[in-house]
Amino acid sequence: MCNGFRLFFMAALGAAMCSLAARGADDPKKDDDASKPVKFDTIDGVELEGRFYAAVPKTKAKAKEATVLLLHNINSKTGGSSNQPGWDELARMLQDDGYSVLKFDFRGFGNSTNVSSQFWKEPYNSNNVRGGKAVKPPSTINHKDFDNKAGEYYPYLVNDIAAAKAYLDRRNDAGQANTSSLIVIGAGEGATLGAMWMASEWHRHKVNGGGVGFPVKLNLEEPEGRDEAAAIWLNISPKLGNREIPTAVHSWLAEMSGSNNVAMGFVYGSQDEMSVGAVNRDLDAIFNQIRKDNPGATEAAIQKLMDKKEINREKAVRQLLIEKGIGSYPLKDSKVTGSELLTANDSAAQKAIIEFLTPVMEVRGAKENRKKVDKDDAFVWTFPGRQPIEAKMKGVDNLRPIPVERMLSR
Repeated sequence: MCNGFRLFFMAALGAAMCSLAARGADDPKKDDDASKPVKFDTIDGVELEGRFYAAVPKTKAKAKEATVLLLHNINSKTGGSSNQPGWDELARMLQDDGYSVLKFDFRGFGNSTNVSSQFWKEPYNSNNVRGGKAVKPPSTINHKDFDNKAGEYYPYLVNDIAAAKAYLDRRNDAGQANTSSLIVIGAGEGATLGAMWMASEWHRHKVNGGGVGFPVKLNLEEPEGRDEAAAIWLNISPKLGNREIPTAVHSWLAEMSGSNNVAMGFVYGSQDEMSVGAVNRDLDAIFNQIRKDNPGATEAAIQKLMDKKEINREKAVRQLLIEKGIGSYPLKDSKVTGSELLTANDSAAQKAIIEFLTPVMEVRGAKENRKKVDKDDAFVWTFPGRQPIEAKMKGVDNLRPIPVERMLSR
């Protein structure tokens, strides 16, 4: 990236870290004139509820031509929802800064409890959600219905994110959002699901040609992940339910930021030793991918930083990541985790998020608001050394469920 961006990003990083230490968010607006409750369905028959915030920038801000997707934490013990403290305030702050925003409740959490009969036809639902084997399965679900199988079932909640993106794509085509520059902000295991979904988009390709049935010619030059501008993780978790998946998480983060230059910020409590260690491992995974992709150039850049700034290799590595738009943001004197980071220290993290995104969007620039929903499009997921997986056939409205086990086996 250009030197101008390096200076701009590093200055913004410093300001953001100061914000995490001392500065709070403005009071949120109380009216809902510019935000509306919304509902949309998943491919497997869950009705998700959320709220969409149209971009209404304040006087000094401009429309960013970008859209933000917020993902709340999920927890088998404490639950979770998009209405937890901090999420609405963050959404309105982003809205004021010129972004359109969507937050929603994952299936079984908050208000997303209604399911259709189609829901029970999917084996991963009927086998893991209580009531799936009943003669007449229920029409509502709660996360408590699958908490005892959280390790097996939580990964499939990634399909809720795909449904949210499909909803935003419809807004995009109506001129109410721009999903060609998408930012994802997630907390805890919601962040983990977000990383899985974002990584899966780098494997989804639109098909050129093919006709009826399974496509035969793939466009491997345009993965759908190209729409991803940035990700911000509030204490991203190395597990889903009771399923430890650190290797998979590291592969997703490395693929997004290491190989494909998606800007990424990690927010965590500075006094939470587990989080500090986890973030360092996440950053190491991203750097290792950068070095693997460009070993000579990476080592030369590290040595240059060590010589110029008279710092050791560890600090030079972190400096290089910062210059590439990848930073860590410790919340001063804090041990809180997940969604609670949004309200700790007078909500300083919310302001830091805005300051992190400013240079990212300046460098990315406006992306063409291209049409996203076309029934005639066909897509596949591709993985090295594997047969393509059908994502959407021509003439069909919706994407198929994401190949979860393939993503977890990375």
